[in-house]
Amino acid sequence: MDICITFKIMLDNTEINVDDFTKAFSELEVDNLEEVSTLEPAKEEDEPENKAATKETVTTEEDDNQASTTTPDAEPTIYSGIVNLVKEEAGLFGSLEADKITDATQLVEAIRSEIVEGVEDYKNSLPDAVRSIIQNYEDGVPLRDLIELQSNETELESITDDDLEDKDLQKRVYAQYLRSTTKFTDAKIEKEINKLDDLDELGDEAKNALEELKELSKSEREAYIAESKAAREAEENARQEQIQNLKKDIDSTQEIIPGVKLNQKEQSELFKLMTTPIGFTRDGSPVSKVQEVRAKDPVGFEKTLNYLVMKGVFEKNYDLFKAVEAKGKTKAISEFEKTARRAVEAKQNGLPAKAGASGLSKDILNAL
Repeated sequence: MDICITFKIMLDNTEINVDDFTKAFSELEVDNLEEVSTLEPAKEEDEPENKAATKETVTTEEDDNQASTTTPDAEPTIYSGIVNLVKEEAGLFGSLEADKITDATQLVEAIRSEIVEGVEDYKNSLPDAVRSIIQNYEDGVPLRDLIELQSNETELESITDDDLEDKDLQKRVYAQYLRSTTKFTDAKIEKEINKLDDLDELGDEAKNALEELKELSKSEREAYIAESKAAREAEENARQEQIQNLKKDIDSTQEIIPGVKLNQKEQSELFKLMTTPIGFTRDGSPVSKVQEVRAKDPVGFEKTLNYLVMKGVFEKNYDLFKAVEAKGKTKAISEFEKTARRAVEAKQNGLPAKAGASGLSKDILNAL
């Protein structure tokens, strides 16, 4: 696989795992790996020979001492070679010093920084309206509502005085204004518009209405965004409170299966299992461990879960050990009855006890 292609794949994935990243590059099929790992930026051309010839070289004892204590340059690595190659081929990592990248972790962090910087540069190049939609969406405002509100505002802003000379547009603008500011029925709105048209005042009223509509649309959008952000913040606060309460509950839980004590490590692992997603869906929704297990065998998962519910496992006073003990006793009694029956039949028929019978079975047989 070509290194630049692999790097592009990694760039497309904003969630980068260092181990996966290292493994991906270790499996690259590069014809001359040594050449890649030692790839360095192009050096400046040497100075003209005449300058070099006329330049005096003065070597002092201090220079000798300094030269002897100079640390040799670090050996290029596969990671620094990748940075240099991507610089030349893809134009990325412009300001990054390749010799500072010595392991996979540093390379992954460099990629993350490049992604973030690229995204921010792209957002800053967009029109203000689009940038506003993106920013508010990232803050938790529903995208569909943002687009609808912004579209209405943009449409109103695009109407010029020349456009408003059109009679049909005047009627639509004034009708929208009345719907936004009154509780008039459609019939009442149409009557008001016709009256203004007859008085030849519709054009002026439509111009005034357009300016008010612009302000109303802007205020509506800002109010909706503020409400959405407040609701998102309240939701997040409630979620954090639930997590804290769950932590307290787990820490105070001594046992879940009666008789089996929970230690501190198990409490910590249980809390992590219940609160930490193991991954995310394509739309960004978190996936828990339980969801992963269910997804592997949905029918088997539901069958087992419903069986446990049927047996009362989730009832408050359910005692697993008593249930197991009862099950064991039932099996033992059944086995005892079978053995006793065989012993009685053998005695009645004058047959000897079956070889291998248990001591209890022999006792029963002798007692008959």
